[in-house]
This record gives sequence, C-alpha cells and structure tokens, in this order.
Amino acid sequence: MHSTSDCLAAVWLLYHVVIKNKSAARELVEGGLNSRRTFIPWESCIPRKYENLNSRVKRAQDIAKKHNESVVMALDLIDYDPKLEKAFQLVFEGILICDTITCAKDVVYDSHVKLRTVTVRGDDLKPTGTMSGGAVDRSKSPLLVDLEPYMGYKKELIEKKLLWKNLRVKDLIRFEPLHRLYNEKKDCLERANGRLQTIRENLKNSPMQKLLDEIAIIEQELPECDNILKNSALQMKDLNEKIKQYEERKKNEKAFQVNIV
Repeated sequence: MHSTSDCLAAVWLLYHVVIKNKSAARELVEGGLNSRRTFIPWESCIPRKYENLNSRVKRAQDIAKKHNESVVMALDLIDYDPKLEKAFQLVFEGILICDTITCAKDVVYDSHVKLRTVTVRGDDLKPTGTMSGGAVDRSKSPLLVDLEPYMGYKKELIEKKLLWKNLRVKDLIRFEPLHRLYNEKKDCLERANGRLQTIRENLKNSPMQKLLDEIAIIEQELPECDNILKNSALQMKDLNEKIKQYEERKKNEKAFQVNIV
C-alpha cells in the first residue's frame, strides 16, 4: 500500500549507487559505464539530523487521529540490512506517510511538525509550501513498485512459516510420549554401556584376565609346538627304520657266521 509513497519520498535518490568512497567512484567512472550513474560515497554519507524528531512525529500522529487516520515514518515501512542504515536514513529520514491529502496538509504545515509528508496515493507536500504528485507514471516502473510482488511473496512466506511452526508444534505434542520413551531407553543404554565399560576395566587387572592372557599366549605358541612335534615324529620314524635295518643286518651277520662254522 505504501510503495507509491515510498517511491515519491525517495525520488531520484532511489536510483543512486552506494559505494565505499570517492576513490572507488572515480575508478568506476574511469573504467567506463554503460549509462549515467550517480554515486553516494559511504564514508561521506551523513544523514540529516532533525531536532526533536520523536516529539514532532508524536504531534503528527495526534493530528492524524483527528482525521481517523494514522501517520508513520517512511523509514519504519522498509526492511533493510542494518549495515546500510546510513544510506536509508539519508533517503527516508524525516519523511512522514499518511493516508489522505487533507490529513497531510494539517500535518506538514503544523508549526510543531514541519516535516515533509507523502500520501499513499502519491501527493508530496513539503513544509516550504511546495506540493506535487497525485498520480504516478507507471511506465517508469519505480523500484519499490516493482518490489510489490516480492512483498506479497514475503508475506505469504511468513504465513507458511507460521503454519509450518503450528504443524510442527502439533507433531511434537503428538509424538511427545514416543520422544520421552526414546529418551528413557537411550539413558538406560548409556548407563548400561557405562557399567559394561567399568566391568571391562576391572577385568583387565583381575586374576581371571591374567589367566586368559596366558591362555592366549599359549594358544599363539601351539602352532609352533605342533610343528616341532610333527618334525620330531618324522625324525623318530626315520630312527626306528634305521634301527630295524641295523637289527636285520645284525641277524643276517650272525646267521652267516653260523653257516660258516
């Protein structure tokens, strides 16, 4: 609703480019631009200070109530990055937005207000007595007017987020018993793991564990012992065969000696 009034409040400043400093602007200009641009150096961006601004706005709001209307600061209608606050203050600080031109006249010319006022339909009134507007050239497509669809999407997004939050709360309430049971079982498991770890630590230095360690060492030595036994058995077999051969030869020699006699 206030996009038209905000565009008129910003006027030509709306299309200026905020940069870091004058040196950066000079480099951009010397580098060549496709079209004319006006830069606002951030370092020299100093918003105008208004004396007793809060009391003047309060006075304007009191006047608007007599017309059954409301008055707001243009700056309060805009969402912006806090890092760019100086630039937005330079454009919108000290500008009031109201509904009708009748209310705007009473506000802007009041001796205790004297602040520029813009109506929602585009009337632009200044304390100096200058008044313009009443219609907007839509063919120029002001920047904030172009942002109207975005603001609609943003509002819809907020509504969807709220709906999602409500659904999530309902799901949390519905699954709360399961969640509580899960946490209980998880705690039991953690305690059991803790006890198991303690038992394992205690077993490391127990006589039983020492015996198990010795058994493990013996089991590691068993294959080597088996190989030794196998080799010994083979050697024993060879020796037995040699003994038999020797005994046979001895018997044969005795028999030969008897025959000779």
